[in-house]
Amino acid sequence: MTHTPLDALLRLFISGDALYVGLGAVVIACALWVPSPKKWRGGVASVLALLGGVLVILSAAPLAPWVYAVWCVLLAQGMLVAGSSKRGRRTRLAAVALLVAGSIAMALLELPYRRGPGVVLPRSGSLCVIGDSLCIGSDKQEQNWPELLAARADLAIHNHSFGGAKVGSARHNAKRVPAGTDFVIIEVSGNDLLAGTKRASYEAQLDELLSTVAERADQVCLVETPLPPFHNRYGRVQRTLAKKHESPLLPKRYLAGVLAAEGATTDGLHLSVRGHKLLAETFWRVLRPQ
Repeated sequence: MTHTPLDALLRLFISGDALYVGLGAVVIACALWVPSPKKWRGGVASVLALLGGVLVILSAAPLAPWVYAVWCVLLAQGMLVAGSSKRGRRTRLAAVALLVAGSIAMALLELPYRRGPGVVLPRSGSLCVIGDSLCIGSDKQEQNWPELLAARADLAIHNHSFGGAKVGSARHNAKRVPAGTDFVIIEVSGNDLLAGTKRASYEAQLDELLSTVAERADQVCLVETPLPPFHNRYGRVQRTLAKKHESPLLPKRYLAGVLAAEGATTDGLHLSVRGHKLLAETFWRVLRPQ
């Protein structure tokens, strides 16, 4: 399947990259405001700042609402003060400094969730995957990414995934995880997002799912769900519960990067054979034993 510029734009947001592109645009705008508020420079800076603000808001980075609120106030102040020729230099510089500091702080708050999960697959034992249609779908079972990853790591595999799975329905499969399983990967939430599952229900169900699996496995790793604009709440729930249950998160940029790869999906959502291979290689690169 050929990806269009629209697909690339969508991936920019679901991967979380839009946050950093937007913050970068705002910082460049600040640099243009510093020398003097000349008409052409101020105009370019204002456009960049406005574009950056839109990207940040639409990025769906699961940061706390108050973080967005504070940053938006700083952005509005910067556009009104730093870009005005009627303001004194010190006043403009103060507005610029606050906006740059706020942008850097926002980037740093999100940065830990861009890194790898900090855990590795065991050198022997078993791997269990609980997921939705992203974990199945190949013509042959052994071509799905859970089986490919397990084969690469020389682990026994139990793939408890099914099409259309939501967090609520996946809870039943959590009880099928053999006691003493060495490593579990949970990739489920996409269908909750598409169906608009209420936050309270989603949180309670994911909490129960993680609790059930944690009782049966030595290590549980949660795949962070790529989020479209205005669906931040799902990501905040995942991060909160992952911390509560000490379940490392596989950053959403890994899955989003595979979904954006040429020929990796059959319809933009479901993985092709190539997509399964790419995701298995991606997770192996992140989780392989040292």
